[in-house]
Amino acid sequence: MVRTGVPATGEYDLLPFLSNIVAVHLAHIPGTNKYIYMESMPKYDGPQGEFGIAGTLDLDTGDWVKVEARSLIFCAGHVQMANGSMVVVGGWPADAGYPSGMKDIRVFTEGTTSLVDATPLEYNRWYPGATLLADGQILIYGGTQNAADIGGEPNPVYEIWDPTSDIVIQLPVNSDYLEAVQSNFYAMNYVLPDGLLFSWCKNIGFVMNPYTAEYLVRLPSRDGPTDPETECVSQHPYTGTGVMLMLDPADDYAVEVMVMGGQREGAAFDTVACSTSVRMRITSAGFTTGAPEGGYDFNGGWDWEQMGQARVLPIATLLPNGYVILLAGAQRGLGGYGGLTSFPALTAEMYDPSGAPGARWTTVARTQIARLYHSTCALTLDGTILVTGCDSCYQDVETNETLSLSPSGSGNEFRNEIFYPPFWFHPAKPAIVSVSEASIGFSQDFVVTYTNEMDSAADVSVVAATLVAPSSTTHSTNLNQRVVKLQIMEHDIGARRLVLRTPPSPNHAPPQLYMLFLINGDQAYSQAKWLKLDASIAPPADVPADVPDAPASGAPASGAPASDAADAPDAPASDAADAPDAPAADASDAADAPAADASDAAAADAPDAADA
Repeated sequence: MVRTGVPATGEYDLLPFLSNIVAVHLAHIPGTNKYIYMESMPKYDGPQGEFGIAGTLDLDTGDWVKVEARSLIFCAGHVQMANGSMVVVGGWPADAGYPSGMKDIRVFTEGTTSLVDATPLEYNRWYPGATLLADGQILIYGGTQNAADIGGEPNPVYEIWDPTSDIVIQLPVNSDYLEAVQSNFYAMNYVLPDGLLFSWCKNIGFVMNPYTAEYLVRLPSRDGPTDPETECVSQHPYTGTGVMLMLDPADDYAVEVMVMGGQREGAAFDTVACSTSVRMRITSAGFTTGAPEGGYDFNGGWDWEQMGQARVLPIATLLPNGYVILLAGAQRGLGGYGGLTSFPALTAEMYDPSGAPGARWTTVARTQIARLYHSTCALTLDGTILVTGCDSCYQDVETNETLSLSPSGSGNEFRNEIFYPPFWFHPAKPAIVSVSEASIGFSQDFVVTYTNEMDSAADVSVVAATLVAPSSTTHSTNLNQRVVKLQIMEHDIGARRLVLRTPPSPNHAPPQLYMLFLINGDQAYSQAKWLKLDASIAPPADVPADVPDAPASGAPASGAPASDAADAPDAPASDAADAPDAPAADASDAADAPAADASDAAAADAPDAADA
């Protein structure tokens, strides 16, 4: 689609339909163009009055379907699963006629209308993270045992849930790490290409083995000699945001992580937020092989850059071409209810990861709708961004700009916007015509044909293809954000036919449904097609299988800069020794698990509700 008069900065558009639920939690339902909205308590000022606390929105039709939730899901963690379902963990104490959800594990499957309970957690969890691991298990990490912004009782263990057996195990959190981060709210956890875990919270992080509770290498601290904001932290209520940038086989799957915005501890509503981003590059031989080999190089640690404006509560979204869009938040204050933020950040920013240092951030489009505490964003199938949420907007918010206030007359924001990145308006975007497989394993080849989106007879270029994981966003954290570039094995330009190879192992791309995008020479991208990466599908005999098991206990992972490694607290010996092994994902052990494998079908088909 080409639209005239659109600036190179992209555009915000207001959707013609309202939400029935304020999207404190927002997740893309795999295999569809639908999104599940989840919120705090029932609202009575929405377009349909009281609608409950969960529902799905079909972005194509605007249709809403109510989803029944037995317990409170407010401030939960959630992530997509290997079979196409979604898991929601933890939540809020008993309130508003609902029982406590703080120990609950629930599963939602497309085609159903309720969250189904699984085996509960051992510990209460408020503000926990949820991460899809390479073997399909779910890491449930952090959060406090009671609902308190600061000073809540931290969790001394994290938990791993096996969806196949419906078994939950507990593993110890490193005590020195926990003392430093205190609450451990919504840590930035990314599965590394060697199967270990990058974990960063507040202002400290480790490379760790999630299966054995070994905190192997301490990450460099944010203490660069020229960084003007080394005191900035990213944990609630001083909330920043982060991403792991696109993984590229041509760069040996080097990992680059960014942390953006945030605030200084002890800030008040009028304290100016942090205005820098920091970025660190990590390389290791294991990132190519897909197994832990140690020797991490942090390449000098964190580098900082100035953003366009200060931001607390921002939300970062990775585009299919690897660019980053930064939306929402405020220029002053901190997260929480009761007018704790001021001067909403209304302009979006775009980050070019391959640009010249110091010139990578560009200010793009502007909105008049404030998106403050409890706002969310998600990438869509056409590479735009759904922007929604905020249940604390316009509450004594100081600003010097014109705002478009919520029609609800309260702090609850039911309007939905779409942000169109500049690439969306390119006149010669590729369009995917066909994909030879709906489900495929790792290190396997498949065929994609394409054309020009606007004119099949016109020229079109394709220079890259990427897989993008569906978004799962809350509290400025996208718990399932990942972009992996694919190898182009053959390209018949005349026939407009590509042979692409899937990533080498589940460590590079944890198995689930991904959106497949094609990218032209100007970084404009197609609409997506769904493709399921399935670890159970063996590669052909002539392609070596490079799919390692869960990292072995004691896998070597040295290589931190000497100053950081020397300061790293070792995991207590008793912790590592007492850590149980990850449970085997054996279907014979299943105790009526609520989320058996639901989708080997064509990616566009919804997972079978009967298997939920």
